[in-house]
Amino acid sequence: MGGNGSVGKRSGGGGNGSFNLSTKKIDFTTNASYSQKTQVEQGYQNRDLYKGADKIGDFKQDVDFSDNKVKNTYLNTGLSYHINNKNTIGAEFGFTKVTYNGLGDVNSQISIVDQRLLTSSRNNIKYAADLFNYNLKYKADFDSLGSNLIILGSYVKYKNDKTQIFEQSQLDQNSNTTTNSKIRNFAPADFNIYTLSADYTKMWSKELFLEGGVKYTYTSNQSKQITDNFSNSTWNTNDDGISEIGYYEKVSAAYLNLNYVLSQKTSFQAGIRGENTSFGVINNIHDSYFRLFPNLRLDYKWNTDFSSSIGYARNISRPAYEKLIPFELYIDNYTTQRGNPLLKPEYANSFFLNQIYKDYSLRVGYTITNDAISDLYLYDPASLRFTATQMNFLKSHLLSASLDVPLKLTSRWNANIGINGFYKDLKFPSALNPAIVMKKSKYYYTVSAYNAFSFKHNWSAELNFYYYSSFFDGLYDIGGFSDLSAGIKKTFWKNRASLKFDVSDIFYDSNMIVRTNELPTISTSVIKRDTRRFRVTFRYNFSGKRNVKSKILKNNGNDPELSRLGI
Repeated sequence: MGGNGSVGKRSGGGGNGSFNLSTKKIDFTTNASYSQKTQVEQGYQNRDLYKGADKIGDFKQDVDFSDNKVKNTYLNTGLSYHINNKNTIGAEFGFTKVTYNGLGDVNSQISIVDQRLLTSSRNNIKYAADLFNYNLKYKADFDSLGSNLIILGSYVKYKNDKTQIFEQSQLDQNSNTTTNSKIRNFAPADFNIYTLSADYTKMWSKELFLEGGVKYTYTSNQSKQITDNFSNSTWNTNDDGISEIGYYEKVSAAYLNLNYVLSQKTSFQAGIRGENTSFGVINNIHDSYFRLFPNLRLDYKWNTDFSSSIGYARNISRPAYEKLIPFELYIDNYTTQRGNPLLKPEYANSFFLNQIYKDYSLRVGYTITNDAISDLYLYDPASLRFTATQMNFLKSHLLSASLDVPLKLTSRWNANIGINGFYKDLKFPSALNPAIVMKKSKYYYTVSAYNAFSFKHNWSAELNFYYYSSFFDGLYDIGGFSDLSAGIKKTFWKNRASLKFDVSDIFYDSNMIVRTNELPTISTSVIKRDTRRFRVTFRYNFSGKRNVKSKILKNNGNDPELSRLGI
């Protein structure tokens, strides 16, 4: 069990605990945690306003959300029963709850030719999400080599509610008139995800084995949006023709994967996965498709210290579920976020070369992504509104090189240095003329250094640093940022308890400046959050044992679907 408290510009804290029981027949585990914190979001967004390719004005906005409250609750419990030495059944339940209450002010200044508008808004945003995850599992072992069958079934229920209230006052300095307005937006969404999978491994020997499996996933969604305007002392609902929609997706998949050790130096792996997908969403948007995803890998061991591997894989990345829902959520009075029901998966062909010498590693990779899912702003000059959304761009290339260097500098000082270099380019249609293909490219890099120190009398310390140079994500250009964190820990009571003090983002440099530089969306923004925090953590282990390996049957079969929920 453990607890922590933190303070920056605002404070927070939480606690966690776990219980494990293992007998000859039964394994049981429970993990739970709770945390809450108040955080700050302050910054600005400046924009150039365009009509077509012609600049018509300026937009300056200050954001101050100084009273944001976030709460997280997590529970996971699992039970496995060993019927005999070869058969095990299990069940697992998980629950996650997240709530966010944000209250702040947004002030905007708009200058267009001979018009000058000053807008102040009081924004009240509430968000709540509940996730229930139910899993059943069965494992059968067939021989001493490791041949086995694993059958998994899961059901996920995910519900989120968003409520937004914006009270706005706008002063037209030319006419010296003030207009007041009040908007309320309510957007609940429900997701149900069913997954069933079976995975079989046949071991002929430690040098030769075959893996195969099938998986079926069904996802359904029901989403609503109700937008009200407050006038004449009452709320009046807007009717834009879309207030409730549904979404479904069916994915059937099967795979085979062969692993073969050709000699003491050479091993080979080859596999293929086939997926058939069908989905439907608003306005009778329906589609189905079948795709194959091969993968190859060859490993060669030159000697006891040096080995190499080379490989290729084709993969699919589907959009997050909520990115397909075409409802418009307000970020502020001049910025919204909207899903895109026409969004398609992206397909990546990846090649890699790994070189490992002792504990040092170098990896070089090259990835070509078709229908690259990319973030961008759409601009409506009539309302001066930016809408954040996603689209499939034409193609993206990414060349990367990663070097990992572990170091033992002294008997009490261990370090790990990571250096990564990238070259990325992206092709996309011009927003002003879709027939024109635009291209952007950039070299960028990251550097990380992790240091661990051990001292006498059960004292230890850590000093960690990373730096990310400027890069781009879709049409967003993101400035460089860094983080330096440090901590010191004391272990006591026969290693059962520990007390740790640490501080994150010491130089307060992990907040990013985001720019867009493609006409007609020219903007610069930064939101500074409460990232420099001082934290005290206490942990106590009742058993006195560390790194106890759980024998609970784990279910990772619905991880891709959970990631698409943002979990």
